[in-house]
Amino acid sequence: MKVQMKKKKYLTGIVAVMAAVTVVWAVAVSLRSGASYVATVHKPGAAIRVGGREMWTSISGTYAAKNIQGMAVVDTYLDVEASLGLRRGQIPYMTVSDIDERACPKETQHIRAVVETLGGGTVEALLDISLDARKKGKFIRTPKGFARVAVGLPVQNGLSQRVYVICVRPDGEVIVMQDTDANPDTVTFNVQAGKAVYAIVTGHKPPLRLLHNNGLYGTML
Repeated sequence: MKVQMKKKKYLTGIVAVMAAVTVVWAVAVSLRSGASYVATVHKPGAAIRVGGREMWTSISGTYAAKNIQGMAVVDTYLDVEASLGLRRGQIPYMTVSDIDERACPKETQHIRAVVETLGGGTVEALLDISLDARKKGKFIRTPKGFARVAVGLPVQNGLSQRVYVICVRPDGEVIVMQDTDANPDTVTFNVQAGKAVYAIVTGHKPPLRLLHNNGLYGTML
């Protein structure tokens, strides 16, 4: 999904974009058929190829995203457990799937608006990610915390400083995160507790003056 810069003026300021983004997200996930697109359940310590390199994910999860080259939680199990504030018997769990933009045009339209406001670029992948907990098979909501993940870029980029991630939470809050690793084939960022939509973007580096304008974009992570 390519978002080109327009010759006309930007949208009327960051506030206009945020007004468009503040919606209740009802994300439709379209999974491709066929044996090559079966969700994989990983246990802690499972080896996963991420951006052509073998890595080990620290927590359990269900991975059904094929528009990226692997994904692993790189924070330690204990760090994730502490960040989420889990109690005895509760285990952290992550669910990842692709989003088909044709199945959720309104949501992807909001992502496009934010990318355009940040200077344009290409949305390489759209992901629906949930970070929560389980206890004896039951779902437990986690209202706070995060887990650091490494995601293999779907294409060779070569300019890691130009990769960033847009997180849009269900309440409309937008968090823009820069890549925190030095590997040009991966992007590393914090997945927030709960459910959110994440867009992996290549292109212009997000201008800090826009990221912090009126505090609308929250904290850079």
